[in-house]
Amino acid sequence: MNRRLTYLTIALVVILAIFLLLVYVGGTILGIERLQTGENPLLRFAFVIIGLLIAIVIYWLTRENKIWEIGTRQVVYMAIGAALYAIFSYLFNGTVFVVPSVSQVALRPAIAIPMFFGYAFGPVVGFFTGAVGNMFGDALTGFGLSPQWSIGNGLVGLIAGMVALFPDKKKSMNTVLILSVVLAVLATVIFFINRNVPNMLYFAPEEGIFGDQQISLFAGLSAIIGLILVVAVRYFFASNEDVAAAVT
Repeated sequence: MNRRLTYLTIALVVILAIFLLLVYVGGTILGIERLQTGENPLLRFAFVIIGLLIAIVIYWLTRENKIWEIGTRQVVYMAIGAALYAIFSYLFNGTVFVVPSVSQVALRPAIAIPMFFGYAFGPVVGFFTGAVGNMFGDALTGFGLSPQWSIGNGLVGLIAGMVALFPDKKKSMNTVLILSVVLAVLATVIFFINRNVPNMLYFAPEEGIFGDQQISLFAGLSAIIGLILVVAVRYFFASNEDVAAAVT
């Protein structure tokens, strides 16, 4: 096992250990309500494992690239990024600063933090920042823990760091845009096929609603709307490849 794979494995094991400690020790043994996951904890952690495997597969396919280097500097950035994301997630998730939302779609500016750390310091830093930061942010917020969504946030940071895989930023942006079109269309098709299914993850604390409403049309089309915004930014900043690549 080479050094990069060893360090990556350690980082992923640490993430999984933090999740298990928060959920099992804090939520189950100590009975702290804000550290509990709710229903189907095993299914939630099944998706955590899938997310970790995705990270390993991406590494293995691109293992020769130096973006996977992990040293003391990267470890420090992981800690800083996770702490910043946890704090800002707490501030902007309807607890301190109420950010306007449309239908069932909320604006969460803190998501820029794992994206930035991934883009600036590499995919491993971005992954750790998003996953661990979101987990602690949920704990601070008090809505309960969703480890599967935390891994999703980690993948956001990881993907943002993959821009360095391409020596040509324009090629990287075009590749990502093509994949984005495919995934956005797939997500929208899945929404329309299951449009009448209640959304068990919908949560509106000000209305006391949890999981008893169908996904609204605006929320269902959010992937397409987000894609349009990204494409617009991609071409609006065409003369500044760094900004365009980071946003894309």
